[in-house]
Amino acid sequence: MFKKSLLAASIILTATSASAAVLDNTANTGKTEVYGLEYVANEATGIVVPSVTATLGAQYSVGDIIKVSLNGADIDATNSTPAAAFTAGGSGATMTLGLLSKTATEATFRVTVATGDHSSGGGGTVAFTGLKMTTASAVAASSTSFVFSAETSTGIAIDVATTNSYKLLKGVNQYTAKFAASTDKFNATISTGALRTNFGTGVYADAVTVAFPAVVLAASENAYALHMGAAPSASKVTVNGDFSFLDTTGDGKVTSADAIPTPLATAGGASAVAFATGLQSVVVTGPTAFSNAGVTVTAGNSKGETTILDQSFTTDTELSFTAKTGGTVKKTTSLASGSWGLDGSTAKIAFLPFGADYAQSITVTNTGSVSGAITVDLFANGMKYSKTLTAVSAAKSVTNIGAEVAAFAAESGITGDAQITVLTNAPSIVVKGLYYHKPSQDRVLTY
Repeated sequence: MFKKSLLAASIILTATSASAAVLDNTANTGKTEVYGLEYVANEATGIVVPSVTATLGAQYSVGDIIKVSLNGADIDATNSTPAAAFTAGGSGATMTLGLLSKTATEATFRVTVATGDHSSGGGGTVAFTGLKMTTASAVAASSTSFVFSAETSTGIAIDVATTNSYKLLKGVNQYTAKFAASTDKFNATISTGALRTNFGTGVYADAVTVAFPAVVLAASENAYALHMGAAPSASKVTVNGDFSFLDTTGDGKVTSADAIPTPLATAGGASAVAFATGLQSVVVTGPTAFSNAGVTVTAGNSKGETTILDQSFTTDTELSFTAKTGGTVKKTTSLASGSWGLDGSTAKIAFLPFGADYAQSITVTNTGSVSGAITVDLFANGMKYSKTLTAVSAAKSVTNIGAEVAAFAAESGITGDAQITVLTNAPSIVVKGLYYHKPSQDRVLTY
């Protein structure tokens, strides 16, 4: 009995002492294969897993079990044809493995023939091929590792080490759109002191440029052959905003008859730019490359013939590319793309009624130390009316502009409700509006 126990202990020691299987990418030693997530997204029969080589570190026997799995993605059990092929090291050992089962989580092999010492003389290797990831899990994954485990026929683990897992695959978004820097967005400040005709003395233009960067691989990475897409076949950038202020002739478009006849110019790698119908966006035709594209908008001129509109912008991008299967695909992205702000203060009064039956009080309270000009926009009956008032918001003072605004409303033919925007070329401004209904003697404060 004692001798049998000693023999059993010796067998266990032999099976577990080496414990040093090492995994590697068969085709690209030490490299992680990088694939394009958008490029493979339409695959119907799974994504091929590159061949992995396991250098064995233990002696195997008939009946031993080897299992391989993926950490980060699922095995496509329907379309996978797992296989394992042994190559002898310096020892001249042999091994044949047969597939026992395949599931979404692992493929299991059994050793059916084994001779010699598989761990000596440089060690034998097993190449695992035929695995596929499910397309859904491959597209959802950012990193996928190949995992190897082995055990004796009695369930004792062998070849166990930290090297039993290998980062094999990395999924990246190939077709991305972004602003490489904050300065690539619209970021100009409209000069209220210049009555919103420029972005400061002599500054009339601002630009937005979207980058379409190519994937940059690290030294430890390799582009997975046939699983990375080519450069875009087409690109488009649509900058959304209200550019109607450039239509100084009022004909609904910008032509040579307007104050700034050619306000658009290409930026970056763009090939053409044009206003969309209605002047609510600019469409930029971009490059067929991983590059960038944008537009420069000249919003004012030295003659002060435009009133630049303060607003925020968004940008929609569209990249067309040829997918691995399924033909041409378009990927869209929406980005916040900056704003044109005012260097003073803006306040809005939801409405005030005008006409013979009403009187108005509109106070501009300036709590700061800077005085500023006051510009008023009236919105009524589908129209906008603008005027720079005679009144000035004096520092640390309250200025009532009600009478001057009422006169401007009358000049503009406004006899009903109007929304009011008060723009003051000074910080620290508070605006309040109140109207008095003469027949009923009611007073109402509005915001």
